Amino acid sequence: MSKYLSFWSARAPIAAWGRWARPLALSSLCLLAGTGWAAKAAHKPAKESHAAAAATTAPSSQSSPANCPPASPPLSAELFQQAAAQAADRGFLWKVTRDERTSYLYGTFHAGKAEWMAPGPQVGEALANTDVTALELNPFDPDLQREMASITQGVQRKLSPALQTRLQQRWQAECLPAAALGAAPPEVQVLTLTFLAGRRDGLQPSFGTEIMLAVLARRGDRSLVSLESASGQMSALLGANDAEASTLVSRTLDELEQGQSRRMLARLAQLWEQGDFQTLERYADWCDCLKTPLDRSQLKKLMDDRNPGLADRFEALHAEGLRVFGAVGSLHMVGPNGLPALLEKRGFRVERLR
Repeated sequence: MSKYLSFWSARAPIAAWGRWARPLALSSLCLLAGTGWAAKAAHKPAKESHAAAAATTAPSSQSSPANCPPASPPLSAELFQQAAAQAADRGFLWKVTRDERTSYLYGTFHAGKAEWMAPGPQVGEALANTDVTALELNPFDPDLQREMASITQGVQRKLSPALQTRLQQRWQAECLPAAALGAAPPEVQVLTLTFLAGRRDGLQPSFGTEIMLAVLARRGDRSLVSLESASGQMSALLGANDAEASTLVSRTLDELEQGQSRRMLARLAQLWEQGDFQTLERYADWCDCLKTPLDRSQLKKLMDDRNPGLADRFEALHAEGLRVFGAVGSLHMVGPNGLPALLEKRGFRVERLR
């Protein structure tokens, strides 16, 4: 059994789990969508931070608790041990070799279920045979969190009153704290709503693959690094101006209100759990999400335009003599501009394992 499965059987000190769980549960939203309010809460003292964590799942004063999505169970030693007892391989895994040294690429999913919070045998062995975990962003890096908060707080947008009302209503419908609305640019906050759209189907951002991998790294005293900067990621998430931001917010709210975002998350979760890369590769054909030139340019900005920088950092780490376990969102692996294809062009021998 891989050490990345077996170590969950040893009970970690409760104080340690609490110390890691609080900032991770909050920073999962910051990591995925750049929300400054989550970043600030993650760095408050333990008692205050715990209260802030509760606020992220508590119903707002204008929402009925009966209509609120289920709260995410807290990260705990028991949760990880239960996940390890039923661990199975999920997601997409490649072995990449150059200079007689093997690294790995792993396609992640930014939300998940409690039972997914342990790696399966194949992923566990890949972790055991590498030196460093490289995520898009390291959720434990306080400098990165401060940079993310600074960027989001520095962007001011002007939405029409009608669009601002729609965003507020959606925020309340998801039972999010009213005080947090407006703490980040609206295109970032509507993206937060997209990541949260699967909660009623049991898909919680706090159980995303990156959170599991970050806990594994911290628990195993393992190096954990970022593949890109906060500013690089945020430049892909933000609109170029108020007009583009308003269009992005309106289109995303349409998808949320029509249930399209929830259905999409559910299908992507199924593909990720089953390792169905063939269907994922045809994402543009079936997602029903690329209807306008802005839709297509935004997807390109979010995926293809970031991939060369991610590949640069991965290649540099490998060239330093490190065996790298690089974990990024699964759609970054797709197509001729995906990370496996880019690394192959750079002289890596690429083999898909799952």
